Amino acid sequence: MELFTKPEKNVLKTKLPIIEIATDEVIFTSGSEDRRMFLVLEGSIKIYTQGETKEIEVAVIEQYEFFGEIEMYVDKPRSDNAKAIVDSKLVVIRSPSELERFTLDNPWLSGKMMATMGARQAVTNTLLAKKLANASKSVDNTASIDLKTGELHLTPDSNVKKEAEEERERNKS
Repeated sequence: MELFTKPEKNVLKTKLPIIEIATDEVIFTSGSEDRRMFLVLEGSIKIYTQGETKEIEVAVIEQYEFFGEIEMYVDKPRSDNAKAIVDSKLVVIRSPSELERFTLDNPWLSGKMMATMGARQAVTNTLLAKKLANASKSVDNTASIDLKTGELHLTPDSNVKKEAEEERERNKS
């Protein structure tokens, strides 16, 4: 049994703007200051980052799924790009208060959003743990990430630091 069910056709209630996006139309780009979040009513949206020679797909957002929520709450530029894979219709949510009203009118969305954000966070945690482990191994350091800035910090592991100090003392003799 699915925990959160999708609404039947035309059950979504909203007074928020609905926009139509053509195939391959860009919704937002990395670095933009856009703070809107979107819910896909129809179609599919590709979230991607631009590699040196090609687009790298991060996710595909389908009907009744959402994207762009992080920038609504975090005062940072967008980290990825979004564009329509096919002609799409999107609900535009411009502020946390609009999101709150929208979820009150569509309570099924609250549970779906929590489940989706939990799944996205689990993937992020796994990738972050791998990045920290690899950074730590490659230079005999302890790695940490500042969750507010996203910066990677490498500090000498205490054993490595102690061994380096002992080596310096031996070389002095």
